[in-house]
Amino acid sequence: MEWQQLEYFCLAGHLEHMTAAAKHLSVTQSALSRSISRLEKELGVPLFDRHGRSIKLNRYGRLFLKHVDSMMREFEAAQQELQWMTRPESDEIAVGFLQAISPHTLPELLQAYRMESPDPRFQFYQNDAAALLEQLRRKEIDLCMVEKPSVPSPSLQWVRLWSEPMYIAVPIDHRLAKKSAVRLEEIAEEQWIAFKAGHDLRTEADRVLSEAGVAPQVVFEGDELQTVISLVSSGLGVAIVPGLRGLDKKKLALLPITWPVCTRQIGIAWIEGRSLSPSTLHFLQYVIDYFHKNRAAQEVPLKHASYAAGSG
Repeated sequence: MEWQQLEYFCLAGHLEHMTAAAKHLSVTQSALSRSISRLEKELGVPLFDRHGRSIKLNRYGRLFLKHVDSMMREFEAAQQELQWMTRPESDEIAVGFLQAISPHTLPELLQAYRMESPDPRFQFYQNDAAALLEQLRRKEIDLCMVEKPSVPSPSLQWVRLWSEPMYIAVPIDHRLAKKSAVRLEEIAEEQWIAFKAGHDLRTEADRVLSEAGVAPQVVFEGDELQTVISLVSSGLGVAIVPGLRGLDKKKLALLPITWPVCTRQIGIAWIEGRSLSPSTLHFLQYVIDYFHKNRAAQEVPLKHASYAAGSG
């Protein structure tokens, strides 16, 4: 049994189409068929039900494909770990982070980390929470700093790093701008600036507005925090936003919300069972410790982010 036979079977099994598999592998269809026939002969069982030109995995094929997929993942993980061991300079940490977090948070974290570990290289990706989690699942990034996912996933690990209150942003000349705090029902009749549907900040805003019984009159929607802030500053409406450092307070006021409680939790996420480099694991633990250092230690399930390959 040769490795090439397994690769050919694996692709044909997933596609269940010999012509498409042969084209993808850049081999003739007859060469692919001969390879799979030899594999079936060695195993002593047919792997496909054949009906003319169409093929479909049978129960033997489905079982064998499950194990071949696992073996392929293990092999790829072993290759990656050998590269990390023999070529440390190839170790790069890919980190995603939210658009709407303080511009000071990541630089301050990295400055502190560089004092301890100057070697690893980083690739950074900025996006909204849904896009970052999708990048994480597609293995485009290793870690991401996002709000707690609203839909649980068995393979997704998430540890809280910090919590921050949300505020009502109003123009500086607004009737409520001088108040020390507000309840959401006080501004129920205002025109609202909102993030677009699906944005993590829109999800939190919709939740608390619904809890307060407020049906907002949304007049503008934006993708980015700066756009929403600019529209509020121009007097076009009010919005629920995080209180980030660096916001220009000359044209708007940020009012704490006394009810309902409106906070967002930011944490770091990774995929359970996925092979992570030594540098990535070290950085993951460092980030957790960095934000938890002034709080009671909490158990972190880093056993899931092991060197061994796994699903996901």
